[in-house]
Amino acid sequence: MVYEHDVWDSISDSMNKEQKLQKLINHLPANNYLTAHEYISIDNSKVEHGLTDEEILAAIADEDKEEEESVDEQVEKVSCNEAEKSINQVLQFLYEQGPEFGEINEENRNPK
Repeated sequence: MVYEHDVWDSISDSMNKEQKLQKLINHLPANNYLTAHEYISIDNSKVEHGLTDEEILAAIADEDKEEEESVDEQVEKVSCNEAEKSINQVLQFLYEQGPEFGEINEENRNPK
């Protein structure tokens, strides 16, 4: 019967595709990956519950607190003298490294 043969081919093809997908998933570097069957049927899974209004508001409030804390942190201002000393120190380090850092333009070798 042609119908049974077509159904069998369809099932066999589907199983082969799932096996190929599973082999690809197994090569992923992740530890907690879905199986091919879980990935294929993920749309059929039920969501247990959505976030409540309180959970959404709490998440937003936490983000706002983190932003406020990062804004409150003040960076210590660096003086011009400190910046110049640091630049000179970095340049000296680079000059001492040799040719692996490339050619040095002689006019830049001794900063003022």
